[in-house]
Amino acid sequence: MSGKREETPQLGDFVVGQDRFEDLEIRPAVTKDLHHVFDKARNLPVRQFVLLAKKQVTYLCGVTLVEKRERLTPRLEFSIRDETGRLSGRR
Repeated sequence: MSGKREETPQLGDFVVGQDRFEDLEIRPAVTKDLHHVFDKARNLPVRQFVLLAKKQVTYLCGVTLVEKRERLTPRLEFSIRDETGRLSGRR
């Protein structure tokens, strides 16, 4: 295995600008008070959103939805991965 990232998105990735937001829905997770984004077209939970894929880096966003007082609040985790798939930056 070379360690290089695939040119195509990984299983569970949602590519912004390519995939359809209409296919997404919010579903409860196994853990109490957590929810996740689910892709109905692929029948898979969305692991992360691909915001932009360039030749040497990919910009990603992970989303966790926490239920508090009957409302969902998002927890966003942004990362930048280099061409090997290693974490290049995190905010």
